[in-house]
Amino acid sequence: MRKSPPVDLESLPDPLIILEQIKKSEAESQKLLEKIQEDLTNFMPGYISEISKEAIDVIKAGRIDGNNFFLPSTQLNRKLYEEVNAVLENAGGKWNRSAKAHVFSSDPTLKIQAAIETEKTVDKKKQYQFFETPPDVVNRLLELAEIKYTDDAEQLQDVLEPSAGLGAIADQIDASRCLFRCGELDPEKAKVLMDKGYPVFQGDFLTTKGEEFDRIVMNPPFAKQQDIDHVLHAYSLLRPSGRVVSVMSPAFTFRKNKKSTEFKNLVDAYGSYEDVPEGAFKESGTNVRTVIVVLNKPVVH
Repeated sequence: MRKSPPVDLESLPDPLIILEQIKKSEAESQKLLEKIQEDLTNFMPGYISEISKEAIDVIKAGRIDGNNFFLPSTQLNRKLYEEVNAVLENAGGKWNRSAKAHVFSSDPTLKIQAAIETEKTVDKKKQYQFFETPPDVVNRLLELAEIKYTDDAEQLQDVLEPSAGLGAIADQIDASRCLFRCGELDPEKAKVLMDKGYPVFQGDFLTTKGEEFDRIVMNPPFAKQQDIDHVLHAYSLLRPSGRVVSVMSPAFTFRKNKKSTEFKNLVDAYGSYEDVPEGAFKESGTNVRTVIVVLNKPVVH
């Protein structure tokens, strides 16, 4: 039998030192775990929320008939009704007074089951920052865009709406007299646009490369100054003499960070902005202040 070499006990590390190292490692691991949990919380800052047991019980007691979800006949207090209504709206339902039900675009069984089983609801309005552009704002966007509609196939302008939502802007563009395309991050909304017959890019607009447009009309997400990122990316896709017209937060007009000041300088040099009337987006679910920005791509001689 092969013998192991003798062990020099004095050369072994102190057990107390090893124990301290283990404790330190465990403490660092715990800190890392807490950081991950904090990051996850920050990553979902309000568009995912828990559903209370009371609301789950109400939803379980409801019934589905085709595309309609009927609440149980029991009287609900206001707070509980608002929670249940929010869950159903987040799942895609909308209260219809004549049907006396929440009406969905398709069978809601799987969405209702998911809400019950996970006990969570996703507010897609917050997740995708979707606040539909109201008609008056759409009209002003298109006035400023000055799309040159034509019946001459060789003179058609390339027009893009990169955050198309359900088509509030797209529906007012004469797609038969320009080369119109739209984009949408939310797969469900992208399907709605496709069903309307629009050519749709489903994905993150900021990944779009290698294309050029004459006009880009948009209402991008605002959080963390994403609107500036989206408008700058749109500007990079313009042909010379092209134009971007966008709803934006007015934050760039008064914030002093580098991103805001550089964008403000670009607007001052190659475009303009105007205030949108206060409360214009109230019916869309927000009272946030907005402006409309116009940016023109110069012709390089």
